[in-house]
Amino acid sequence: MTSSFTGEELKQIVDLGGQALESEDKYIRKCFKNNPVYGGQVPGITFLRDERYYQRIVVRALFPSFRYMVKPEYKKFDMALFQSSPEPVALGELKLWLDAAFGAIRGIRRDMKKLSAVNCAQFILVFTAGAKEWLPEGVEEMLRRLECSKKEHYSHTFDSAYDSDGRGNIKNGSCALFGVRLV
Repeated sequence: MTSSFTGEELKQIVDLGGQALESEDKYIRKCFKNNPVYGGQVPGITFLRDERYYQRIVVRALFPSFRYMVKPEYKKFDMALFQSSPEPVALGELKLWLDAAFGAIRGIRRDMKKLSAVNCAQFILVFTAGAKEWLPEGVEEMLRRLECSKKEHYSHTFDSAYDSDGRGNIKNGSCALFGVRLV
């Protein structure tokens, strides 16, 4: 398998997608701050725990300038990248990891296995949030547990508030989108 999909292009996906998620986070925080119905709670983007929501934001961020045609929900994959052929250059999956207990590992591994069966470049994107001081170490630990710490990977991190338990327990911290080039 030869692929023209490079680590630099994965970095561009992470940068563009991360910037779009950061922008969406700021918009959501502003809405919550300005609407008294939320009683002063100002969660960030993690208030919305629908994985497809994050996928759409990342895909939309790629439309204006990314060198490949991006198709969301291609066959059984979250996104496909095409050049001039009807076959994809790369396939990718995006997962949410919003607990400190590494509960997302099973789903990420399942997606990695699904990607390993295709004959093109493969990447996985993971969106996560947590305490500022924990997040870099948490991402490194997740990469280690996925046996990806030696693979090419990139991340985009931004400050935010996050819903630490999915029940409105809002804390200040950071969010990150990280991507790993699998093949």
